[in-house]
Amino acid sequence: DDAALHVDDKWGAAFAVADEVRAALASALGGRARDYALDANTHALVTRFLSALPLTKRRHLVSTSGEFHTLHRQLRRLAEEGVRVTLVDPSPVDTLAERLAAAVTADTAAVLCSSVLFETSSLVPGLGELAARCRESSVPLLIDAYHHFVAVPFDRAAIGDDVFVLG
Repeated sequence: DDAALHVDDKWGAAFAVADEVRAALASALGGRARDYALDANTHALVTRFLSALPLTKRRHLVSTSGEFHTLHRQLRRLAEEGVRVTLVDPSPVDTLAERLAAAVTADTAAVLCSSVLFETSSLVPGLGELAARCRESSVPLLIDAYHHFVAVPFDRAAIGDDVFVLG
């Protein structure tokens, strides 16, 4: 409706709404509104994240074998192109974060995981510790919190401002 109503002047209205969404996210999850990026879906955000990684120099990604389709599909495709993808078994969930951290090697470009597991709906404990271990290794961490957001409280402060959280 705004596009039809405002035609060439629609972007001001669109950006104003985007700013409101970012402010609401910052209020709900913490952090600064300007640190929230918006896109049509988590797939687009994962693609943007992966495109920024130095995959020509660091050809290893760490994730779990229990990911939602967004991550699973992209990681499978990168593996077809020669990127080494280590998929950690999500069970038992109590030690998953520790096992993800242990899978990081010198050529790891990123760790990608969900905060809620696909097959079991289990919440992944220890994400703050995983974030700290990734930080120590200078490895970016992406957490897909799509199925966590608004369903169960998500402690953004516990994982730090330098972790990429999708939802």
